[in-house]
Amino acid sequence: VTDRLGIQLLWKEVLGKVGEFYAEHIADPVQSIYKELFTKKGREDVTDREARVNAIKSLQNMIKSWLDETYPDPAMSESERIERGRAMDMSLIEEKKEKSIRQIYEINNIVWMSLIEMQFIKKELMNALCSMDELMGSNEINMKVAAMTPAFILMYGIRSLGRYFRYALLKLGKSKEETFAHFRTIVLDIERLLVMRDNPPSAPPPLMWGAANANKNSMAPISVDPSSSTAAGPHGDLGRSTILNAEDLGMLMLLVHECRTILWENRRRFSPAVVRNVSEDLAELVGERGAVSVQQQLQIVGRMCRTYSFLKVLSTGLPFKLVRRSG
Repeated sequence: VTDRLGIQLLWKEVLGKVGEFYAEHIADPVQSIYKELFTKKGREDVTDREARVNAIKSLQNMIKSWLDETYPDPAMSESERIERGRAMDMSLIEEKKEKSIRQIYEINNIVWMSLIEMQFIKKELMNALCSMDELMGSNEINMKVAAMTPAFILMYGIRSLGRYFRYALLKLGKSKEETFAHFRTIVLDIERLLVMRDNPPSAPPPLMWGAANANKNSMAPISVDPSSSTAAGPHGDLGRSTILNAEDLGMLMLLVHECRTILWENRRRFSPAVVRNVSEDLAELVGERGAVSVQQQLQIVGRMCRTYSFLKVLSTGLPFKLVRRSG
């Protein structure tokens, strides 16, 4: 019972952590990015901008009232007092406070000036908060994408582990690289078959032993009857185009069928254009689009190896695409 309760508590804690991670690194960032890009509301401000405006107006009024009390018309004109109030000029207040602090009978004026200074500090804090709010708003998407980075790394790690367990341990299929390698192996077998049937020479004639050499050492040189040799191959003269016989054509059909099976069973690993073009090349290779010679079939195989990136392999044995990315 204790073990069961412990497992239940552990499971609840794991679910809570997963939910918290999902909310912080996936749900909230995605929702914030959506609001920023596709809604008029956008990001919610942390600072109360209306309170900042009220603080500025209050400070202006306090400075104007203090100037009216301390520097009446003969000492300072009305327009100058209004201008200093709007500009929130604290220079006269600081100067007056420095002089008044030495005289205890001006304590009321000191308190008044201190309150104005506190209001000025409040205004500066509100301005700083608004600036931080604007900075956060301009970098909202960057911060949310950065918050989603751990989720991307975790999903990539889970995907890599899943692929490893599926392909390497459980043997439930082939990876993309293994599929391409298998396809390249079949194309190599096709090319070997065609090269060996590309107008081969005729078989050598039977060996002729001279009567004078019958009793000599068996290591003596072998002579070949030149009259029995011929320049014509089994399919005709050397200058003519050669075609595959029934047995070789059947072997070629089997190899092409394996290629088509790979394309059909793993079509999600190939783009639609590649599937369409490779299928057409295979149809031409076996003569479904018209009779072809061995030389034409070799040209079709060469064209396939030049055209499709998954068939390009360097001398190192690495696929062309991987070497191009690393470079």
